[in-house]
Amino acid sequence: MIKRCIVFFALFIVSLEANAEDFTLGSMTLLKKSFWGQAWDSGEGVFLSQLDQFYYATPNKLGYSYESRLKVGVSVSKELGRHFGYDLNARVWGLMPKEASTWIDIRSAYVEWHNLQKTNIFVKVGRILPNWGGMDEYSPIKEIFPKLVIDPLEVRSNGMVGIYGRVEEEVLDFEALASPLFIPNMGGALYETDISGKFSSPSRWAMPLYDKATVGKASVPLDYKMHYPDIADVVLNLGGGARITLRDFYDQYRFSALMMHGMDPNGRMEIYGNLTTSPSTKSNTMGAKVDLYPRFFKHTIYAFEGNIHSSTVDVHMESMYRVPDNPQELPEYMLAPTEWKNFFAFQTKNEISFLPQLLLGLVLTRQFDPYQDPSYKIPSRSLNNIVSKLYWKPLSKLSAFSASEVAVSFKEGIWKNGVEWTPMNRLSISTGLDLIMGQDDTYWSILRNQDRVWLRGTYAF
Repeated sequence: MIKRCIVFFALFIVSLEANAEDFTLGSMTLLKKSFWGQAWDSGEGVFLSQLDQFYYATPNKLGYSYESRLKVGVSVSKELGRHFGYDLNARVWGLMPKEASTWIDIRSAYVEWHNLQKTNIFVKVGRILPNWGGMDEYSPIKEIFPKLVIDPLEVRSNGMVGIYGRVEEEVLDFEALASPLFIPNMGGALYETDISGKFSSPSRWAMPLYDKATVGKASVPLDYKMHYPDIADVVLNLGGGARITLRDFYDQYRFSALMMHGMDPNGRMEIYGNLTTSPSTKSNTMGAKVDLYPRFFKHTIYAFEGNIHSSTVDVHMESMYRVPDNPQELPEYMLAPTEWKNFFAFQTKNEISFLPQLLLGLVLTRQFDPYQDPSYKIPSRSLNNIVSKLYWKPLSKLSAFSASEVAVSFKEGIWKNGVEWTPMNRLSISTGLDLIMGQDDTYWSILRNQDRVWLRGTYAF
């Protein structure tokens, strides 16, 4: 039996970092969204097209040093009379060369009934993303929702399929979400499968696979095969949660308590390895077949969220206690630890548009009794990080940002920079530089050769 050290269990179902251009904390808007983000979430009917061009420091496994992404989508939110409305926020991606494993992104798609009186009541049916949690990439609460991963620097949360209700009193809000259909995280590095079931990845973002294993003194080549679970076994799972919020009438503060039980959108990888021999006329050839089985389990979440607004500073805080489901029959390497995650951030505010604005945040995670497999060769993500973003708009049509995420140990991090020019209301042109840094024993060190320069054009019509 080849040990589970053969491959990193989170092969393509991983939670990676999000686009630093989209900073939102609940009802707060942190700094400025990109032109795409503003138009996308404007609440008006709009069609969008966006072309991204990336130039990398090193080529991918097929020899390409560039990547093109075309995004076409629609964002429509309309009222139908006094009590009904609908919302659609979706886009289709085209990538060349193709390095991501999904091209469709439906963030929300629902119909709504509402009754706006002294007590406001809202009921939504479809794919819904409630206003829970803060920044997609750092919010512990946002881990409840499935995410679309395009690359480690661009991720966003999507809604859950089901029914959602909200009742708003004068200072209290009551919310509930029930989802009979489970959708896991999607996207990430592309893994291709040939006719025989073997797979490999041409993507620059793929976690490395082991080529060989050592059995005694012999070096044995590895042959991987991915086994996909029955769709019904994954999708047909019920989950749900409820949240209560205390808020000021003028929304100067907002505190929420949340409980949720349902499927964890992050998968775990079950690994089986078998040693085989192929006799020949001269010698026996040894090999190993490695079978991979993605599996999904439930988790229970207890969370707290708070927002405080003032004329000069906005403050956001989150705390989440997550208890994963670990059935007794699971092998030890598949057990997930109980986690306590915390996020704290503040953003400066001013009434003078051309003065810079600053966001500073801290992400702290504690894992209880985590299993440390000595065979894993790939480092885990840093649990404690400092995040920041500086936004500056010196001219009405010109803006710039500089965002970073650095481990508290200062051993690894990412740094993203961009400049955006808006010559007209519906057109935006931007460019920037993304840098990845990490010592040899860190997660980001695996991807640190993927520094890139990017160009972006966006048009709304």
